[in-house]
Amino acid sequence: MKYLLLSYTHKNTDIVTREKLACSSEELLKRFHESFKNFEDVKEVLVLSTCNRVEIFLAVKKYDDLVTKVQGKLAELTTASLDEISSKGEVYKAEEAVRTARVPHRSTR
Repeated sequence: MKYLLLSYTHKNTDIVTREKLACSSEELLKRFHESFKNFEDVKEVLVLSTCNRVEIFLAVKKYDDLVTKVQGKLAELTTASLDEISSKGEVYKAEEAVRTARVPHRSTR
């Protein structure tokens, strides 16, 4: 399994673009998940949308042109343009994607 992370945070993306990318409703979040899971090489999807960041974490079979496909789908599902999406944010692959992911977790203690 390979990992891919598209990360749009307060450190690399202006607030206007982050607001356009944000999952503002349960319906939009569901459409994000369904859309990305329909890509042939995507096995799992995690979308994290907060006031400071939007991150899409994918478990994939192979990378190929998935970054371009995901960015295109983001442009289709949100009000952000493809130019905004592809020129901002950061893309991480493999171990770097896992290390970079800042997914909050709950303690089981």
